[in-house]
Amino acid sequence: MEAHRRAHLEVALLNLVSAGLLLFWGIYFAMAGTGNAVDWLTDHGYRGRFFRSSSKNLELLERVAKRHGSEGPGIKILFMIIMWWELLTASAYFASLGLYLLGDTALLPYAFFIGMGLFAGLVLGNEAFVYYDDEEEHVIMLLAQLVSYIAVVVL
Repeated sequence: MEAHRRAHLEVALLNLVSAGLLLFWGIYFAMAGTGNAVDWLTDHGYRGRFFRSSSKNLELLERVAKRHGSEGPGIKILFMIIMWWELLTASAYFASLGLYLLGDTALLPYAFFIGMGLFAGLVLGNEAFVYYDDEEEHVIMLLAQLVSYIAVVVL
């Protein structure tokens, strides 16, 4: 009986770790997307008392693109794609968490693969623009999501 109770406790703890990872990634992407949304709002003249901080990622993209003669509206479109991708990823993680808590794991691969796809794209962008300052961070985040995915699936 004691072994059965201990096994049940171990399963509960592993499920808690998995749920925690899903929650972490949901919050992470929500914060990243929100920071970029504040950048976008600021760029469009909507910065006010409610928007005190931003990611500065739009400025970074514009600066790197200018260095390569790639200025123009395409950079702002790329920035919007990244912002919406982050917010979509956050939504996918939160939806996966909700279903996971109900015993359904159907959305898990989608949330992780959407997030990993974003960072894979950022790594490729770093290479395309020969901008390596953030590439290591993007690779680490890609690998962290992969390890999290493996942990959630194995747990």
